[in-house]
Amino acid sequence: MRKPTSVRVAMSYPTCWEEIYPAWLEAREFGAPISAHVSVPPSYEDGFIRFLQVTWGR
Repeated sequence: MRKPTSVRVAMSYPTCWEEIYPAWLEAREFGAPISAHVSVPPSYEDGFIRFLQVTWGR
């Protein structure tokens, strides 16, 4: 089974990066995602995240 090249996670409620980061580091250790792209609406600048893009690869 091939790993996905990317996974987009939709947050049901705006989530602080600080809440996601520890889980992302753990997933990185075991599942090898190597980067995360955060997509935030341009007018949404209070530090919350709507979507988190995790990309596998080299």
